[in-house]
Amino acid sequence: IATNANSVADDFKIFDLIKKSNKEKRKIIAFCMGDYGKFSRVLSLISGSQITYASIDKGKESASGQLTLEELNNTYKIKKLNKNTKIAGVIGNPVEHSWSHIIHNSAFDRLKINAVYLKFKVDKLKEFIGYFKKTNILGFSVTIPHKIEVIKCLDDIDEKAEKIGAVNTIVAKNRKLIGYNTDCDGAVRALKQKIELKNKNIVLLGAGGSTRALVYGLKEQGVNNIIILNRTTKKAKLIASNFNCNYGTLKDLKKTDYDVLVNTTSVGMFPDINISPIPPNLIKKGSVIFDIVFNPFKTKLLKEAEKRNCTIIPGIEMLINGAALQFNLWTGKNAPEQLMR
Repeated sequence: IATNANSVADDFKIFDLIKKSNKEKRKIIAFCMGDYGKFSRVLSLISGSQITYASIDKGKESASGQLTLEELNNTYKIKKLNKNTKIAGVIGNPVEHSWSHIIHNSAFDRLKINAVYLKFKVDKLKEFIGYFKKTNILGFSVTIPHKIEVIKCLDDIDEKAEKIGAVNTIVAKNRKLIGYNTDCDGAVRALKQKIELKNKNIVLLGAGGSTRALVYGLKEQGVNNIIILNRTTKKAKLIASNFNCNYGTLKDLKKTDYDVLVNTTSVGMFPDINISPIPPNLIKKGSVIFDIVFNPFKTKLLKEAEKRNCTIIPGIEMLINGAALQFNLWTGKNAPEQLMR
């Protein structure tokens, strides 16, 4: 039975059908097609579907949402999965650009942990969390646009994540879901490897969950001169009032002096790799430019910054730092960081 998933909730009907069939000792092959059903091609096997389908290569798919043989074997380690495999994954929309499944699945395999990390394209967040809370999960990474909204779905929240007001990591513990924020430490660590932060003028582009995490982390480091610039000022003003810093619109960058500029928006992310959040003439020569977008590895903003002799920090640094912290929260083990990198 192959159905097209028009929402993430459609997958749950298929998983329930598989469980019902197993209970009645009937053999079944079932999964969902389409972008919302992609993860079901792996998860249906863990649930008890007899087989799954793969394409021989990229571009050779016989149905929408089909993964390649190479992805199933080498990324998801499909032959090692069983009914006891624990589930983790990234919750977002979009998620196609993410590399986290490659990073975490390699780490699980290296440390012989029976777990799989999937990409969950999620529209109905509350329904998704409600369904997976009852399953065998380690936890989730949370990305755009769910970092703030997801807090309402949790049983508890770590003190730092609560102060930040955004969650990017969920840990399942004793049937309860606890929210954490590893963006904060991941981003600050990436910055500190390149620059001494104290007394620096720092501009943050954007006003989402990642901005909140960065402002909190920078304040912890004693940075006081922070300005948040966003397309519209409503969200920027809210964060600025929460953390006692300045705000404005993107147009204000023309008259703003800075040592460090951080793009916390998704502008320039795959597949829109030829756009930048700001025009090249507003990149200050010799400054530090940090783009939290990790796919592509070097965004248009970072390429332009290099031409102006800037120190650049690609988003992969924050991704690896944050992923290592997440891995430790889920498994209690130190992540193999070099392998992840």
